[in-house]
Amino acid sequence: MGLARGAPDAAAAAAAAAGGAANTQSLAHLLRFAPCPRAFPGSLMADDWMRHPRFPSFVICQSCFQTSVGVVPQYARLFYRNQPPGPSDRESYCDFSLIWVRMAWVWIMGHALPDVDLLGHVATIAMSDGCCPNPRDKKALIHLPTVTRQWFTLRHPADGRLLADEWTICSHCKTAIETILPVFRDKRLFVPAAQMPCPGCCDLPQQRVWGCLQYMFNYASEIYFEGKSGDLMPLINHIVEYSGIPPCPKDTPKDGLCHFIPDLRDFTVCQECFIAVVKPSIEKGAGSRLAASVQTSPVFVQNWTCQLYSDRTRRLWAECTTTTTSSDAAVAAGDSLGGAEARFRLKAAERRAKERDVYQRTSQLRDSIRLVTTQVGVYGAQMLAQTQVQSAQMVAQVMIGYEGGYVTPSNPLILHNQALMGQERVKAEMLQCELDSIVADWTSNWE
Repeated sequence: MGLARGAPDAAAAAAAAAGGAANTQSLAHLLRFAPCPRAFPGSLMADDWMRHPRFPSFVICQSCFQTSVGVVPQYARLFYRNQPPGPSDRESYCDFSLIWVRMAWVWIMGHALPDVDLLGHVATIAMSDGCCPNPRDKKALIHLPTVTRQWFTLRHPADGRLLADEWTICSHCKTAIETILPVFRDKRLFVPAAQMPCPGCCDLPQQRVWGCLQYMFNYASEIYFEGKSGDLMPLINHIVEYSGIPPCPKDTPKDGLCHFIPDLRDFTVCQECFIAVVKPSIEKGAGSRLAASVQTSPVFVQNWTCQLYSDRTRRLWAECTTTTTSSDAAVAAGDSLGGAEARFRLKAAERRAKERDVYQRTSQLRDSIRLVTTQVGVYGAQMLAQTQVQSAQMVAQVMIGYEGGYVTPSNPLILHNQALMGQERVKAEMLQCELDSIVADWTSNWE
């Protein structure tokens, strides 16, 4: 992309903590983080935050603590329970929900560091030009946001040219990487992409952080633990391969380039997931006709979604593409595609149909919630105006010395609007519950 242009289980965690230096394959299981219920400021004010004595402003919610730090005794004992930050401190949110804090945790666990100070150092990073412009949540990004600020990139080891047209990162992500992996700072590997602040985007949205960081981890491990000079070319090749590739849209419909299977047009794959999932299956020569049937050159398609971004569909893909021959039972039944491939095609068609239904229903519900919320605001504004009129009448009567004593005037319009506003609020809550139920079913059973 570059400059301006368009939770682990306890057993696994304990094993990693005792394992010393590790490669990215053994670290990958540490990426299974549980969703954080307090990921955003003011999401939940509670009195059960876990704190670290050396970093008073660093807090972890109980959910993240119990599924990460808390399952490793040598790290759990370093934290204590305390009250949440006060209003003068900051709005409360869980620091362990931050992507770079979680990446620091992967490095700590993978190399059995003696303490968790790295978490506090990463969480307290503050840059003069602000945090990363990419959103903190994992929702699909159709386009990376473009902002004007100082950008950084790498030099190609072969010819020394800047990779500013292929890859840029913001100062916040640069500092996070250098904090976790000081070798990048010591060797001054990140250099300004331009002499002055300019429009650009950060090529490290949440879904791509691990893709780059695994190569950075390998580079640092070679230097720190293997006594090697370090090889940047795997990282450079990864950056060049993904250059210009837009982020995966996940289940958000979009118009643009994608890959698909000609006789299974509902199975569309974004360019990012094609590189990460389909291309390796083709290159390994797994023998799957399904992998070989995917169009290798992307074409423009309207209103498509990516069908290979989730763990569920990637497991189905792996099951199918590692099945090199048709099963005897499938052949006997006349299923020329083979059992695994037939199941994948059926599941893909069912999932896409369900996805369309979910998108239509949730879109309608969100529209209804917006309308109801707007109506609540209208009734509230009317109540405010009527209350102001009533207050003015009260003041007038007091100023003229009303001898009969002041009696609060009865204003049926205020009571009427108050009742209507209450009804609309109840309606909005019911619609939101229905929306949450649909999304939960999609996430748990289909996505």
